[in-house]
Amino acid sequence: MPKRRRGPRCPTSTSVGWAGLLTNWVTVQKSVKRLQELDEMATDGRYELLTKKEVIKLERERKHLQANLAGIKNMKRLPDALFIVDSNNEAIAVKEARKLGIPVVPLSIPTAIRRWWIT
Repeated sequence: MPKRRRGPRCPTSTSVGWAGLLTNWVTVQKSVKRLQELDEMATDGRYELLTKKEVIKLERERKHLQANLAGIKNMKRLPDALFIVDSNNEAIAVKEARKLGIPVVPLSIPTAIRRWWIT
């Protein structure tokens, strides 16, 4: 089986919905910067200078930020478009995107509209 070529990576967010992420972009960027700082601390040996209790606290914070922001940590600005899988579930994100002038692309038709469409 041939290897598939990887295209450009798109930032994603699955564990935390996009609700609040767009309108609070400045705050989210601060959290992303903190995540990058903690990643650097873990790799360059600064953890060795801290006590065990401090390291555990920082690792807990890093894991939490990693779980929530890993998909968007390389995103430097607001997206050009927003792809939504379930527009009913992400209604707040759709409203925020419209408020900021970001085009929204739904990837599926909601069940209620689908029933109306088919019948």
